Amino acid sequence: MKQLKVLLLNGSTNKHGNSEEVLNYASERLKEAGILPEIFWIGPDHIHECKFCHRCLDTGKCVIEDSVNDFVEKAGEADGFIFASPVSRIGRGGSVASFVERSLFVNEDAFRLKPAAVVTLAKRTADAPPQDMLNKHLTDSELLMIASKHWNIGSSGRETADLFRNKENVRVICTIVNSMVYYLKCIEAGREAGVECPEKIRSAFDVPKPDREVF
Repeated sequence: MKQLKVLLLNGSTNKHGNSEEVLNYASERLKEAGILPEIFWIGPDHIHECKFCHRCLDTGKCVIEDSVNDFVEKAGEADGFIFASPVSRIGRGGSVASFVERSLFVNEDAFRLKPAAVVTLAKRTADAPPQDMLNKHLTDSELLMIASKHWNIGSSGRETADLFRNKENVRVICTIVNSMVYYLKCIEAGREAGVECPEKIRSAFDVPKPDREVF
């Protein structure tokens, strides 16, 4: 079996904050399971939204010069993904929303049919809209969504040590990692057994015609 890799996105412009702490913990759990983790930071600057110029469809790269192209290049070698994002205000996903949207649009094939999980860090249910938005990006690009027993990580302040005093936070991360490892190994076992990846349906005109008349 090949060395499996998980690419973890730190979607916070603060490199050494709670998002990194959560991903560091997840990385240690992945290593224990024999999975190679790599944490990718989006950088300190604001990530601009997609221009919808569609030039990436021809070049395979985004025209905006930032960290998105570097992430997409690494994504092609990854077998799974964990996206972590802080929620600064209710209903806002910050730069990570634009980052994920553009990454998936630049090269959808680098992510297609690979397991992915979203972790948002917020107080109470303030993260529900950003969590929902990021999850929709995953399902819109044929990623396999890894779920947990709770939708977010409770972030009670600036101290990273507070994260793991909450046992629910630990359960969320461990559940995601355990499921990620399981599905990665299932996919690899299927590949070794000769199970072929289904071809991507590029257009609605590519779907087979129904056997009966549709009214």
